Amino acid sequence: MNNRAENSHQLTFLSSFGPLRQHFALKRHLLGAWLYHKQLAARYVASSHVTELTQATSAF
Repeated sequence: MNNRAENSHQLTFLSSFGPLRQHFALKRHLLGAWLYHKQLAARYVASSHVTELTQATSAF
């Protein structure tokens, strides 16, 4: 029970997530809808490829 209370006060990765997300996020207001969706699709393909590689290497 005490460990749960102690863990809730530890820093998480969220403090570094915000600036990273803002750096890599698409600037939707600068893109047309077609280009925005095209870039989202490309990012999805890239992230799924990385995920597949990560899962394949962790299986060994």
